[in-house]
Amino acid sequence: MPRHPIFLDLRDQPVVVIGGGEVAARKIEALLEAGARVTVVSPNTVGRIRDWVDAGRVHLVQRRYGAGDLRGAKLAYAATGDADANKAVREEADREEVWLNVADEPILCDFFAPAVVRRGRLTVAISTDGTSPALAARLREKLEQDLGPEYADVLDRLAEMRARCREQGRPLSEARDQIERLIDRVLPPKCG
Repeated sequence: MPRHPIFLDLRDQPVVVIGGGEVAARKIEALLEAGARVTVVSPNTVGRIRDWVDAGRVHLVQRRYGAGDLRGAKLAYAATGDADANKAVREEADREEVWLNVADEPILCDFFAPAVVRRGRLTVAISTDGTSPALAARLREKLEQDLGPEYADVLDRLAEMRARCREQGRPLSEARDQIERLIDRVLPPKCG
């Protein structure tokens, strides 16, 4: 069954990451970009995680995962490489009603972290339902080449136009031609 794609506002929301390796670091980087309050539980961490801890951007609990570590979290990630630890985290996530992503174990996941391309406020997310992160990464690379910075500029102008219409009490349909011309600057109209 296909997953339902959503974008979450994680600003100042508590998120727990179990694990301190490179996979965990990639998850943490995306969470920090989203403004989440990240707690890492791991006896060891890679340099990037240690840098975030030293800068006060991440809270570190320097030990192995233990029951209760997910309490109060909105989301959690397990990136331990240890099947038994991942299963224990999965069980706690169920008890605590915390949405969980377990790296490289799709069957244990409530959600998948997509490959992402950002151009300003434009976000394109790519998911393979956890079956092939390599394909998702390759598609992300292609889209990064195809979607230049002009997309961010056009989106900013479209947002301004929409806000002006609202302020003036005008329906967006009145600005439809102008909206279409702006979009045509980055996406040529379809033929036929």
